Amino acid sequence: SSSDGSNRNNGDCGAMNDSERSHSSGEPKTSDEETLGDRLSALPDSLLLYILSLLSMKDVVKTSALSKKWQYLWTCVDNLIFINEDGTYHGFEKFISFVNNTLILCSCTKIK
Repeated sequence: SSSDGSNRNNGDCGAMNDSERSHSSGEPKTSDEETLGDRLSALPDSLLLYILSLLSMKDVVKTSALSKKWQYLWTCVDNLIFINEDGTYHGFEKFISFVNNTLILCSCTKIK
């Protein structure tokens, strides 16, 4: 928890730190790759989690496909925004299932 009362990730969500991250192919990066590489993933996890907290959960969960770093980062988002875009009964059932599964996988101690 921070002094403002928010519960942003303080490193206890299982998110990897910089020393635990590796190049996805397992090969060393060249200087060009380091210069032009994934700048977004280079940001601190706390900032990435803040950015993710501004998105709908549907979009947040999609980030898990980006890379190994992003695979579980979304589970640390504490500001959950669920939007049911489908007005059908079947769509509502899928939405409820999505919400339930997301809550099961969420690793935050406090959810907003």
